[in-house]
Amino acid sequence: MIAKLLAAGLCLATMFAAAQPPTKKVLHVALAVAETSLDPARINDGYSRLITPHIFEALYAYDTLARPAKIV
Repeated sequence: MIAKLLAAGLCLATMFAAAQPPTKKVLHVALAVAETSLDPARINDGYSRLITPHIFEALYAYDTLARPAKIV
C-alpha cells in the first residue's frame, strides 16, 4: 500500500516538474569597468577582450577530423 502511494506521488511529482517551463541559463559577471566596445576591430581594453570571445567564437567551430579542415 505504501509502495503504491509512493509510486503515485513520484508520478505526480514528475508530471508537475515536466509541466514547468525551462529556466533561462544566464551567467552574470561583475566587472570593475564597463566594456568600451564589442566590435572586435575597435577593442582597446582587457574587459571587452574578455567578453567578445564568448560572443563570437561560439558561432563557429572547426571539424578537426575533416580533411581539408571545415568550419562548422
